[in-house]
Amino acid sequence: MGRKRNEPQSCFLCGKYGTVEKHHLIHGSGRRQLAEEDGLVVFLCPTCHTLGPKAVHNNPQVDRMLQAYGQKMWKENTGGTDADFIRRYGKSYV
Repeated sequence: MGRKRNEPQSCFLCGKYGTVEKHHLIHGSGRRQLAEEDGLVVFLCPTCHTLGPKAVHNNPQVDRMLQAYGQKMWKENTGGTDADFIRRYGKSYV
C-alpha cells in the first residue's frame, strides 16, 4: 500500500510487469476515500485500468468482480461481517 503510481510492478489482473496505476476497489459517493483508508486498492497496468475493452473503467463486469474482491478483503482484514461492510460503504457487492 506504500507503492506509488507508475512504480514498476506487476498488474493485479494480467500480471504484466511494468508501469501500474492505483485503482480503488470501492468508489463513488465518498467511498474512494474510505477505500484508501482501508487499503482497498490494487495496482493495474494502463490496459487493465483504463485503456483496453476489458479495462475496469470500461467493463462493468470486471469492476463488479473487483468490488466483490474488495468486500471480501475488507471482511478478512477487519473481521467484520457483510452487514458491517454495508454500514461502512452503503451497499454490498457480493
